[in-house]
Amino acid sequence: QIDNRGERAVKRMICPYVTGVTALGEDGTDALYVPSRMGRKDSDPTTSNLDVHRYPSGFGTMQFVAYLADERGIYAAAEDTEGYAKRLEFVEIEDQPFMEYRPAHLVPYQPGEDISIPYPMTLGVHQGNWMTACDRYRNWVESEGWLENTEPRPAQWYSRQGVSYEINSYYRPGGDYDRSYPFDEVRSFVSSLADRLGIPFGTEWNGWHTYGYPGAGDWWPPKEGIAEYRQTVESLQTAEIEPSAWINPTRVYAGSDYWRGLSDPDRLPITVRDGEYRPYDFGIGYDEEFYQTSASQPQWQAHYSSAFDRVSEAGVRHFELDGFPWQWVPNCWNSDHDHPDGKGGKWHPTRMRQYLSSLRDKHG
Repeated sequence: QIDNRGERAVKRMICPYVTGVTALGEDGTDALYVPSRMGRKDSDPTTSNLDVHRYPSGFGTMQFVAYLADERGIYAAAEDTEGYAKRLEFVEIEDQPFMEYRPAHLVPYQPGEDISIPYPMTLGVHQGNWMTACDRYRNWVESEGWLENTEPRPAQWYSRQGVSYEINSYYRPGGDYDRSYPFDEVRSFVSSLADRLGIPFGTEWNGWHTYGYPGAGDWWPPKEGIAEYRQTVESLQTAEIEPSAWINPTRVYAGSDYWRGLSDPDRLPITVRDGEYRPYDFGIGYDEEFYQTSASQPQWQAHYSSAFDRVSEAGVRHFELDGFPWQWVPNCWNSDHDHPDGKGGKWHPTRMRQYLSSLRDKHG
């Protein structure tokens, strides 16, 4: 705990702080295992650039890291079921033969407020490999974490889907890409691919939006019209292929109809401390900017929820809400938003859990 006796805000708390972590093995036999994206292995970590760990996000999918060699080493974890923003990272030290473990607990911007860590931290010796480290974390999840007193079982739709294929119908005009699959080609191509593979099949269907991928505010009606969209959905489902409706609510396009129609656009985007909109670097050549948005803001949620309502009415049974939790907690200073300034705390995942629960209750 930090007793803040001043008027400034504490941005983060590093605890425990461990220095002098020297190499456990020689010639790259030691490695740091980080649950970032699909999993990262950093060999010889005391001398190499290490992967980041940002929880909760796609760059921190679980709350542990392990530094191992010859089935021994260090296991470090947070036992947090609320989704507080944190970084569980080992850091290499320039020109030094060791690392430091610096788990950073991020807190909201609250000048003069005391700071504490509201969840247990684990740090200790580990016997085993990276898989037993994963099992150690899983045992906590099942015994004390989210799955305590529950019987885990996969969703029925998940057990029926062996492969998911991503296909993009259109790109919004003005970008660097112009390859397109009209809706009838989506039907024929995905169906033929599923027939060839002969296994349970689904498709992540992008670019059906009003002007094509990435939507970014203009999702409905579909580019080829509602009737053609519905026909594509029905055709795929008849072939036992489940299409998912893709929407990413973490950015809005300044050239979108939605943005241009806002009477008070300042209320929508994520802003930096000086009030400027935080840009989203899409990197695919559009003339106007993309701005970062918080998927948890009520005004924005209402807009993209209406798109999910429409695709549900057209027969779609699977939604894909991209960008959450892939992206980290927004670093937002918009005074029009009803959340704490900065990116710390748990406000964002708490709101998104509530939203996803309501979305599931509404659409089944």
